[in-house]
Amino acid sequence: MTGSSSRKSAGYTLVEIGVALAIVSIALLLAFPRWNRASANNQLRETAFALDGALESARSEAIRTGDVQLFFLFEDAEGNALTDSKGRRVPMAIVNDGAPGSAGQNCKIDPGESTITLEPGEMKMIANLGAPPARAAAAAAVKGAKVDQGKGDPAANGSSFADPSGNSSTWLMFRPDGSPVSFDASCNFGALGSGAGTFYLNNEDRSYAVTVSAMGAVKVMQYDAASDAWE
Repeated sequence: MTGSSSRKSAGYTLVEIGVALAIVSIALLLAFPRWNRASANNQLRETAFALDGALESARSEAIRTGDVQLFFLFEDAEGNALTDSKGRRVPMAIVNDGAPGSAGQNCKIDPGESTITLEPGEMKMIANLGAPPARAAAAAAVKGAKVDQGKGDPAANGSSFADPSGNSSTWLMFRPDGSPVSFDASCNFGALGSGAGTFYLNNEDRSYAVTVSAMGAVKVMQYDAASDAWE
């Protein structure tokens, strides 16, 4: 009797271990959706601020250098995929296109031009903005979203940027005065301030808007459903 009692107090029975494992498994199953949701929200926020930082960098470089800086997301104005110096595909590029009106200022990524790129990992959820076909649909969904008035969650990923003809785009240029200007593949320019627009990033829980004003100011806003406003 004494020996049996001693063995039982010294360890756990298989039943007790099984119950403990079951409790741990249930706890993990309950916690995983919350963790997954929090992780997705954090990635969405990181992407929004990475995009904000890239746009701010393009504008700052234009003011600092006195040269036109092109900002491209996904592809250039001719539809070519963006790549880094090693030929790897990247989600974003900032290109020094030269002094306004100079021979090299052609709205393209030319060999030898100073180019800044972001690695895919630095904008983890940028694919949410969509590949070209999806982007066109997303652009239609967000067209007219009243971000400037502080209302209207578009509930879609996409871009409200457009080229001088009004076609959906994910690129713009910053002039040396910091103003954003739209352009197309033929290097036709819009008016000063025409490069203003918004990138929208959403998941089931959160909505972010990364906006460029007509003056070139860049801002990240989060949609608050309770007040139906961007903050």
